[in-house]
Parts: sequence; structure tokens; C-alpha cells
Amino acid sequence: MAVAFGACLGYIAASFGRFVDRLVVRMAVRIRRRNSFEIQLATVQALFFRELQTRFGSKDLRLGYLWALLEPVSQVMVMLVIFGFILARHVPAMDYSVFLLTGTLLWFLFSKSTSRALGAVEGNQGLLNYRPVLPIDITIARTALELIIYFAVYVILMLCAAWFELLDGVSDILLLFSVWAAFALFSFGSSLVMMVVGHFSGEIGKLVSVLMSILYFASGIIFPIQLVPEPYRGYLLLNPLVHAFETARYAVSSNYGIDGIDFGYFLKSTLIVLVFGLLVYKSRERRMMTT
Repeated sequence: MAVAFGACLGYIAASFGRFVDRLVVRMAVRIRRRNSFEIQLATVQALFFRELQTRFGSKDLRLGYLWALLEPVSQVMVMLVIFGFILARHVPAMDYSVFLLTGTLLWFLFSKSTSRALGAVEGNQGLLNYRPVLPIDITIARTALELIIYFAVYVILMLCAAWFELLDGVSDILLLFSVWAAFALFSFGSSLVMMVVGHFSGEIGKLVSVLMSILYFASGIIFPIQLVPEPYRGYLLLNPLVHAFETARYAVSSNYGIDGIDFGYFLKSTLIVLVFGLLVYKSRERRMMTT
């Protein structure tokens, strides 16, 4: 009798132990379980650091991540020497160096994001075999990296301009941040379109390069729009990038500005480009994942 009772207690204790073990395991799984947003955020973060390591963490380059700042700085300095000192351009109410910096760094954010998006799918085809990785995650990571790089360079060079008394201060820093944020969204939407187009048409890169060169000179980066006579100025103002560049310069110096500049026009264009890019991407996402 005692033996049977002991066996019964042992069975109950073993069953209760297994129940507790299963309960602990389920609770641990629930704690570790992440929602889709957390998974995508972790994926984008991993892709961001992978892109940073791939581009600037080469073992043969002793400067390492510092090259992320040196590359755009060297490009800007060459343009400053050519247009600022050799050609001796002048801009009303603003030093030409500050004028050029404000437009050039924003342009780099846009041009680098869109050009790199052309080969984003082919360059990361192996990563797309992993279930959590989507093509849009690659574009988000690359756009975020470009934004951080060029905004950091912009801040450093503007501080240098202030040190050399080329800049008295920023008139509206909140507006300047708003321009950079909106420009990053505009670049992201454009990158989505370029990613889809580049994946299905490899030769489109040559045409995009030509169009970017035309757009560079039609966006008022190296010359003030106010120097362009009518009716040609009105044609240039149809370009939303002009409104972004001129608004950023106005945020730096409130004395700078021309009639016809509307930051709201650029925000509307950004919304259109972003929605269009998301729609184009969503319609082709499955095909990009299965090729």
C-alpha cells in the first residue's frame, strides 16, 4: 500500500514538473517572440552596419570609418576651390562657400541614394534568401546611412565655416532640420523607384546617369536661381529640388531668398514620390524576391 501511494505521488510530482517545464518554455518563447516591426527594425539595423562595414571598413584602409567623412569632404573642397575661388562666384546675403555647401550635401544625399539603389537587389541577392530580409529593408538601410554621413559632414563643414567667420549662425535651425528630413524621405521614395527599375532593366543606369547630370545643373546647386531671367526661372521652379535647396539656404540666412520658393510644394512632391515609390515596390516585391 505504501509502495503504491509513493509511486502515485512520484507520478504526480513528475507530471507537475513536466507541466512547470512546459509553462516556463512557453513563457520564454513569448518573451523572446517579436512582432513584425521589431523584426524589420532589427533587420534594417543589421543591414545598416553591414553596409557601413562593406563600404568603409576595409582591412586595407587604415582610416576605417573615418573615410565615410573624408570622401564627401574631399569632393566638396574640390568644388569649393573650383567655383568659390577660381571662378569667384558671389551670392547676395550669403558667402558662396556656405551657399555651395548647403546645396551640395543635400544633392549628395539624393544622388548617392538613388544611384546605389539601381543595383541594390543584385548586390544583395544572397541576403534575400533569408526570410526576414526584404528589398525595402536594403533601401531603408542605405538611405539612412547616406543621411547620417552627409548630414554629419554638413554639420562639420558649417562649424568650420563659422570658425572662419564665413557664417554668423543659422537663422532657423528647425526649418533646416525639416528640410533634411523631408529630403531624406524624397530620396527614399526615389530610391524605391530606382531599385525596381534597375532590377528589371540593367541598362537604365546609363540613362539615369545622364538625367542626374541634367538635374544637377537644373537644381540651382552651383548658382543662385535669382540670377536666372524669366521665363526660364519659372521653368526651373517646377523642379521640386530647387525649392528644397533654396529653403535650406533661407533657413541658414533669413536675408537670402527669392520669390516663388515654396517649401510646401516640395513637401507635396515628397509625398507623391514616396507613395508612388511604395506602390511600385509593392507591385514588384514578390518578383524581386523570387528571381
